[in-house]
Formats: sequence, C-alpha cells, structure tokens
Amino acid sequence: MDNGNHLTEKDIKVLMALEEKPLATFDELASMTGFPKSSVFNIYESLIEEKKEQLPFFSVLALPNIKNLGMEIVDVIVESPKSSQYEFLKEFCLEHPYTAYDGRSYGSTNGMLIQFRIPQGTSSFIEEAFHHFSTRGIIESFQLFSFPDNYIYTTTQVKYWNHSALSWDFSWKSWFNLENSSWDQGTFDQETFDQEKIASQTKLNQGVVEPSALKWLKQSDIHILIELMKNSRRKRVEFMQNLEENKNLKFTRQTFSRRLKKLSEECVQGHRLFFKSHAFDLHNPTLLIGYASERFIENLYIHLQKHPIPFTSTFKHNKKSFFWYIHMPSTHLSDLLFELNPYLENLQLNVIDHPRSLIYYFYAKAFDEKTKQWNKSHDFMVDDVLTYMDDWKQKNT
Repeated sequence: MDNGNHLTEKDIKVLMALEEKPLATFDELASMTGFPKSSVFNIYESLIEEKKEQLPFFSVLALPNIKNLGMEIVDVIVESPKSSQYEFLKEFCLEHPYTAYDGRSYGSTNGMLIQFRIPQGTSSFIEEAFHHFSTRGIIESFQLFSFPDNYIYTTTQVKYWNHSALSWDFSWKSWFNLENSSWDQGTFDQETFDQEKIASQTKLNQGVVEPSALKWLKQSDIHILIELMKNSRRKRVEFMQNLEENKNLKFTRQTFSRRLKKLSEECVQGHRLFFKSHAFDLHNPTLLIGYASERFIENLYIHLQKHPIPFTSTFKHNKKSFFWYIHMPSTHLSDLLFELNPYLENLQLNVIDHPRSLIYYFYAKAFDEKTKQWNKSHDFMVDDVLTYMDDWKQKNT
C-alpha cells in the first residue's frame, strides 16, 4: 500500500511547493524549494511516473467554475442497501447526462452518495426522478441537498505530514480552540458577525451573477475543460494530441492557446493537488451531515476559511445544516466528532467507498451551441432517462 512512506524530505518540499502553486513552472519550483531545476524535474517525474496497473502518486485537477458555466451542484443520499438497488443506481448514474460523482455509502445511509452537476434551476427534475424510484419501491428513500452559494474547498497540506511517524501533526481540539472561538455561546453581535462573514468570502465562492461563459462556449471548449479536470499539468501538445486521438478535435497551436486562456480565466476556479486514495493514510472519506444553530454553522464555515484544515474536503451549508465531505485518517474521526458533538442537534455519518467511486465529467453534447444553453428540458433530464431505466430494469430482473 502506497501511503507516502517512500517519500523523502525533498519529495515533500516539492509537493508543498506544488500545493502553493499547482501550475508552477520548474524554474518557479526550483526557486520555491531552493533545489536545482534538474533535481526538481527528476523528483517530479518520479512522483508522477505511471507504473503498470498504478496511478500517478498525484495529479493537478482543475476545479470548474460552476456558476459561470450556468450550472449548480446537487447532492443526493440514497438509502438502497440491496445489491440490486445499487446496480440499478449505478446504471442510472451512467445514463444521466448530468451525473458528476457516485460512491457507495455505509453508515447512517446504506446506499449511495450521488452528485449531479446540473443547469441552474433544475434541481426539481433530479428530485422528481428519485421520487419516481422511491414511490415504486426501487429505492428505500433519499435526501436531496442543494447549497448553491455557501461552500468552500480545502486541500491536503503535506507540511502537516510527519514523515518519521507516518502520521499527521494536526489536532482537532487545537483547531477548534484557535482564536478562542465562542462558537454559538455568549452574546451574539449580528453586525460584527455579518461583517466577518463577508470578509471571509474567498475567490472560490465569488461567482458571477450572469453565467458569461455561455456566451462564447463551444462543445470543443467543454472537451478541453474535461482534460483540465483530469490533469492540468501537461504540455499543450499533449492536450492537443489527446483531443485529436480521442475526440477527433484538431486545433492550431494559436487557436488552442486562445481557447485554453479563455477557459482558464472564466471556467476554472482554481486547481487542487489530488493524491491517490491511499496516500498519507487518506483512505475512505467521511461524509458528515450535521444539524445545528445558524450561528454555529456560519462560525464553522468562517473558521474553516480562515484556518483551512490540512485535509481535502468540501464544506457546504445553509441556515440549519452542513454537508462536510472530508478525506482524513480514520484515527481523526473520534476527535472531530468529540469537538462537534456539543453543538449539534443531529448528525448523520457515512463512510464513502472512494476507491470504488466514479467521477463523471461534463457531457459536451448536452450543451447546445446555437441556443448557448445546457439542455434542461424535462424530456432530456427526466423522461428519456426514466424510459431507459424502465427498459434496463425489465431486462435485468
């Protein structure tokens, strides 16, 4: 199992530099680490080398600017403990044009976590499909979560990784006590709270009101964006070769450079250094769905932005609940729950089978270049998919 124990101190320093600037050139990485450029290049190549039946140790993934693409994220937790239900849902995920992620869930909900990347304002279509499955007994139950504005990402920070002990130098107790946070106790100053909330907003959450990218987007651009989401640290010629071989898309160097620049400016929020699932003892992510006071949830959100945890996570919230998906060592779960428990009214805890999960990229054909809109018709998002699933179910029962 590759948990990072083969890394040297130099490897760690290069990874730390990449975390700080994921798209840094080798000259920049050499300057940031103090190593010769040739040494940085050799370290980098050894870490990303694809051995037989193995993935690279890390990759740099682009995070799409969902708002500017005219889309939103919807998460669905489905109670479906039977293997037949799981197989049905997997087929549904493969068929639906806007699936973004699926993973097996164990815990409060024995079933699946499914994420959809859908045109803005169409969450009712997703709800309708699962209501259809529920009323017909195909699934046991489901919960749909939509947090269009309040979300934040954190990324793994290897500077907290203790190479000698093969463990993380991070304490949840210390993290919760930073700045002597009162959380949801004491006098509540609404004006100060609102000012702090506004000041804490990061660039990741500053989406434009109008999805301006739709004005110029083409299906070929979506294919380029997909390649960026798979691995952004590649030479442009590699991007072009992949697109020509796999999608029959040909670009001149000048045209590709212009499209790439425009996509990077308007359709990419940032980049995340993503490690293979077993690296640094980060095996299966935990999903926490917590219910608490509005003040506590907002304070937790602000605290997480001011003091990011050293683990890859996604935190979303509304006034009464939060949705926290965290890649962290299982040994840290007890301390996190102990610190959270005094403030929670209720909690759902699930372990997600990430090694067997599946990431789905954009379905380019769902975008209509003439209307400059994603297809959000009822036929496309509901009727056609349900008809396919009815046929599939008849053939597989």
